[in-house]
Amino acid sequence: MAKSQLQRLLWLQGNHCFYCDQPLELKEASIDHVMPKSLGGKDVVDNKVVCCKTVNQVFANMPLKEKLRCLIQWKGQLPCPGKTAN
Repeated sequence: MAKSQLQRLLWLQGNHCFYCDQPLELKEASIDHVMPKSLGGKDVVDNKVVCCKTVNQVFANMPLKEKLRCLIQWKGQLPCPGKTAN
């Protein structure tokens, strides 16, 4: 049985959000274009990661430079906005 791209990417990432590294269930997962398509990013696997829907909404159309700045600011320990909001 063929799996969706989301399922394959999530499995390859060990069922964790790419950005906050929290365990991630398929129902809470979404595909993020690292370089947003709206800013010229390609719709290819090399430009896609799976992350929490909440993180994806926060990053939205954020340029790659700003995403990196955010990750560096948190020293690679980005708190999941979806988990901290509960």
